[in-house]
Amino acid sequence: MGRSQWTAPATALVVGGLVLASVIAAAPLAGLAHQGLDASDGSEPVWVAAGVGLVGFAVAWRRPGNPLGWVILAAAGLSALGEDAGFYGLADYGLRHGELPLGWVALLAQAAGRSSAVLLGLMFLLFPDGQPPSSRWRWLLWVYIAAAMAWTAGALGLTVEAITGHHVRVDSTGNLAILYHSAGEPAWWIGAGATFFRCWWSAGCSRWVARYSATGVRPWSAASS
Repeated sequence: MGRSQWTAPATALVVGGLVLASVIAAAPLAGLAHQGLDASDGSEPVWVAAGVGLVGFAVAWRRPGNPLGWVILAAAGLSALGEDAGFYGLADYGLRHGELPLGWVALLAQAAGRSSAVLLGLMFLLFPDGQPPSSRWRWLLWVYIAAAMAWTAGALGLTVEAITGHHVRVDSTGNLAILYHSAGEPAWWIGAGATFFRCWWSAGCSRWVARYSATGVRPWSAASS
């Protein structure tokens, strides 16, 4: 990630600003959808994304050579984007029957926002110095990335199918019905992917606790620069 000393802080400020803008935008979009900010379309509430983004910004600002901070910051941004898109999609397709402009863009952004789960899972494997713990873990990294890309591509593909086929239906939180509440394999497949990521996070948290207990290393410490 070759960067000069002055471009790395500037990049962190720009990306952090975009995340902040996405978080702020949730308030008027939630009002447009007649929802509270705590309402969730399946991703974390937007205030959780704000906290995660703050951590990612701190790591990216202090240790720009460590990819971990950028991964956390990107995950927060995608989560906030997905939440914003869910509010807009509900306002358009759920309340106004497709009368608002660019509703289909919101559906695609919501599907893309699901990849925040992928990045959070990657975060556990890269802690604390931005590298897998050993060369033996690299194969697991590639397997994880391949599975995550397939899951994300599937969600986007089903969203495109719903848009082009003109059978868009959303539930009370803005979720696209074909992804999360339809009968049959699509909903099962999305649920299986979500379960996989939750299990990965649990295993990753256990690894973090064990490593910190043994070494006291934090991702923003000098040892991880």
